[in-house]
Amino acid sequence: MPRVAVIISFEAQEFCRSMLRGITRFANAHGAWEWEVFLVGSGETKRINTRNFDGVIVDAIQPTAIRKWESSRLPVVQVFSNAHSFSVSHDEQQIGAVAAEHLCALAKPLATLENSWVKDPNKWWRERVSSFCQSARNQGKNIEICGLTSFPPRPATFAGKWTPEPHIVRWVESLQKPVSIFCADIHLAREALAVCRLLKLSVPEEVSVLGVDDDELLCLMERPTLSVVITQPEKVGYHAAELLDQRIISELQSPRQRLLIPPTGVADRGSTRPDLSDDAALSKALSLIQENAAQPLNIDQIARSVGVSRRSLELRFQKQLGRSPHQELVRIRLEKAKALLVSTSLPLGQISERCGFGDPYNFSRAFRRETGTSPREHRLKHAGTHVL
Repeated sequence: MPRVAVIISFEAQEFCRSMLRGITRFANAHGAWEWEVFLVGSGETKRINTRNFDGVIVDAIQPTAIRKWESSRLPVVQVFSNAHSFSVSHDEQQIGAVAAEHLCALAKPLATLENSWVKDPNKWWRERVSSFCQSARNQGKNIEICGLTSFPPRPATFAGKWTPEPHIVRWVESLQKPVSIFCADIHLAREALAVCRLLKLSVPEEVSVLGVDDDELLCLMERPTLSVVITQPEKVGYHAAELLDQRIISELQSPRQRLLIPPTGVADRGSTRPDLSDDAALSKALSLIQENAAQPLNIDQIARSVGVSRRSLELRFQKQLGRSPHQELVRIRLEKAKALLVSTSLPLGQISERCGFGDPYNFSRAFRRETGTSPREHRLKHAGTHVL
């Protein structure tokens, strides 16, 4: 039974926990590894070589530590970075392209937050923003860029509220409105929303904000709720474990293997939705549907909650969105289902329950009716990875 050390940066954050779920899924399906999780900077990581581990999966860490392990013939796979010869990471170019496509469709001027400090270990961020800018320019867009000289300070807890960074406040204040801002991760997106609250800018009417990584808790805590590009950290973890397993048992002949995991789309929430502020009932109904889509929802109950009749609510939906309240509910459920099909290995029964369809039959029937394909066919079509 292989003994594996997994070293991560942020134990409490959803992308790390999802990555660990992917590793767990592989380990349980292939003989139940014995493995331990360490935080970057922990003293225990300095003794990896002496604790009889057979391999290491490591988040971003100093290259000297990796070289030390490799020199002792300890197989290593790095995640969320393609700097190492054996790595599994997000497809940063695809993330930037998906973000540009989504924001360009809003027909507003574009802006982005960019890291510009010299000693930047997070090349993924630079590549992500560069791809966004190039994709937007290919569509004839100009981009206002804010160059950050360091990461803005984060709140004491991962779910805490932000204190806006003065440099970003001045930059957002100077932008011509309306504007759409792409933020390279979910934390910068929360920073941007905090700045908008401070400046009393309406979101998304004056400023649309799009982040990356669908940490649903953090996204739904924001007001308005936060739109993000959906990445697949669980798949990163699964393929990292698979790659390390091949290295441990010497099945891998290639001198290197770098896998890129593509995003699955955009979770379109309140921070990028069209301007519906002139209809408070419609806006509130949309929020109720978005936040409670996984629960049994009755259109009559929604209408009563927002203070209008069902007929009035249906007319508002048709006028503003071109679809009924029920069609909007199904659309949101299907978008979540698509993301779960591609980013997890959950069985259809669990996905249908999580997305509010009740049972796999109703889920499959609705999915095929709206997309022309079955859930299983969708999963197979979008499950591929790209090898560098």
